[in-house]
Amino acid sequence: MGDHHPIARMWTRRWSFIVTRLAYLIFICLFALSACGDDGAPSDGGVPDGATDGGGDAGPDGGTTPAPPDIPWLADGVPPVTLTPCPEGWREVTGGHVTECDPYPEGGPATCAAGEAHFPGEPGCRPVGDACPTGDYAERVPSSGTVLYVKAGAAAGGDGTIATPYAELTEVSWSTLSAGTTVAISRGTYEGTLPLRAGVRVIGACAAETILSGTSLPIPQVVTVTNLGDAASVENLTISDPPQVGALVEGGRRLALDGVIVERALGRGVGVLDGGEVSISDVVIRGTRALVPGEFGVALSVGGAPGPQIEATRFVIEGSHGNSIYASGRGTQVTLSDTVIRDTQPATAFNGEGTGAEVREGARLVASRVLFSGNLGLGLLCFGEGTSVALTDVVIQETRPRESDGTFGTGLNIEGGASVEATRLVLRANHETAAFVGDVGSELTLEDTVIRETAPSSAMEPTVIGLDVRGGAHMSGTRLLVADGHHIGVFVKGDGTEATLADVASMGNGTGFARGVIVRDRAQLAASRILVTGENTQGIALFGAGTQATMSDVVVENSEPRPLGDLGGAGFHVEDGARLEGARLRTEGLRAYGFLAIEGGGLDLSDVTVSGVEAACVDTSCTEPFGYGIASVSGTVDVTRFEIRDAETCGVLVAQAPATPAVPLVDLMSGFISGSMTGIGLQAEGYDVDRLTNGVEFGANGEDIAMTMHPLPAPLDG
Repeated sequence: MGDHHPIARMWTRRWSFIVTRLAYLIFICLFALSACGDDGAPSDGGVPDGATDGGGDAGPDGGTTPAPPDIPWLADGVPPVTLTPCPEGWREVTGGHVTECDPYPEGGPATCAAGEAHFPGEPGCRPVGDACPTGDYAERVPSSGTVLYVKAGAAAGGDGTIATPYAELTEVSWSTLSAGTTVAISRGTYEGTLPLRAGVRVIGACAAETILSGTSLPIPQVVTVTNLGDAASVENLTISDPPQVGALVEGGRRLALDGVIVERALGRGVGVLDGGEVSISDVVIRGTRALVPGEFGVALSVGGAPGPQIEATRFVIEGSHGNSIYASGRGTQVTLSDTVIRDTQPATAFNGEGTGAEVREGARLVASRVLFSGNLGLGLLCFGEGTSVALTDVVIQETRPRESDGTFGTGLNIEGGASVEATRLVLRANHETAAFVGDVGSELTLEDTVIRETAPSSAMEPTVIGLDVRGGAHMSGTRLLVADGHHIGVFVKGDGTEATLADVASMGNGTGFARGVIVRDRAQLAASRILVTGENTQGIALFGAGTQATMSDVVVENSEPRPLGDLGGAGFHVEDGARLEGARLRTEGLRAYGFLAIEGGGLDLSDVTVSGVEAACVDTSCTEPFGYGIASVSGTVDVTRFEIRDAETCGVLVAQAPATPAVPLVDLMSGFISGSMTGIGLQAEGYDVDRLTNGVEFGANGEDIAMTMHPLPAPLDG
């Protein structure tokens, strides 16, 4: 028998247990005469009546062979998360576990000259709006209708014609202009504001060379619309460093911005209030400043009653303060496409956060082909009953911890009854928690989603979670990948909290104290077609009375020991009244144990396969080796159709926890155990062996059934 055989390997590594086992024989004989020659004792090496002699290793017959997990994508190692074909202009990224899409070329957005921007989905910098013309005015100035001209440096007393243009914005009689009038502004820098009547159009020469600086007079905004009617429009210019809001539209009035840059406006870049409507195309809002140092300088603020509307495409927001987008109130709707929201700076008076977008109190956000990148504290915050968000082809990445205390850095945060539906979503390199949904009434629905490279925040000893569902929230996910860097892949916690998962993989990176899925404190989980691989503490763990998981077609494999301490690499852990009902479950290549029910935990399983469980020691001085296929430590276990091969210490361990009066309740039916030092190990006084041998067959074990003294796993208490 060579060292490759599990029995030989076990004895080679476990000489330190021989003395302990010999001493324990006295104890065994005192309370279990059946193991020491009682009339009912099994003969032939400890095999009881009705069990198969352990002389061979042919495996179970067809009646006891468990059905394998039915996971069509298992051979590929990842679920069929589909993020392609990429949106037009986006780049395929193949460096991760699945092909992803990035809106910028390799190396990220380019640094652009004045009047230019690198919009998502485009190859590089280009002019915002039209390129600068050869003449004084934009080429899109209409050749018919009423057109007024403004030219910096023109002679005083002009009449607004192209021959004798106005020299200043203040010379235009804005309050008398009729719908359909065009005001063409040439190159130059202009002090003043644009109080536009409905249907009036303002066209600059180009955003690089037509600059509006606002006014020091007590006027709250550079651009506004003064009456109801057709949308006024502003095109081809830059509003730079005004001492007021860039543009403000309210009371049902309408404005279109096209080819406009708003930089370093005060308080708000663009505000849309109380039924106002704004459309945005080819627009950049940069560096919005706070009215009061340390407070908010919001790029886009939308709210009030009745709900205002904004629709934006080809839109870049960068360097705002506190919030880049703030949308609030029932009826408010923000629709974004081909948009990037990045590098929001801290509002130091508000925890040092710089949230990418905050949607709350019944507002709605619809976002497609949008990138959130490098924001501070929270990438996207959704809060409040009735708040709803729909995301398609969205990337939320590199959210930084907030400056006040080094916490958060969350990509997607949902609370207070808000709901989010997302498809083709990537959450990459965020901090502390990639996606969080909490509170009664909050809902998150994910399809075709990748969560990866979540990192610790800068606070001390954080727990890094890929997907965190708690507080009575509901979550469903289909085709999800959680990979690389988390301590907990999926965390489901709290009374009333419910999660449904299908076609999901949690892939650890072999560091830290990683668990694939945790369910606790009366939460409920329904899961099918699940792969947990590379986690190094537990694959799937349940804690607390009332906690319930129903799982089918699940594989936990290739766990590694924790980098600190002896233990790790366990499969399923069910503790303290929690209950797991499972069908077609498999563990493979684990350490410690495949399945454990401890201190009232319950396992109700069918079609179970355990293949290879090494003792979880890193050296021979280890005092807690384990190496169990299925273990009950004062837990309840009911297993039908199972196969346990090469669980190093015990195929099945039945034990009473030393500090509790609760007895283990274990029933086995139609199974096969082979390749263990002890096929079934008993550490519970007077346990009825018949409950363990109903159609159970044995292969090449050291002993098929024996009284044992093995170290017991301890409760983890979450």
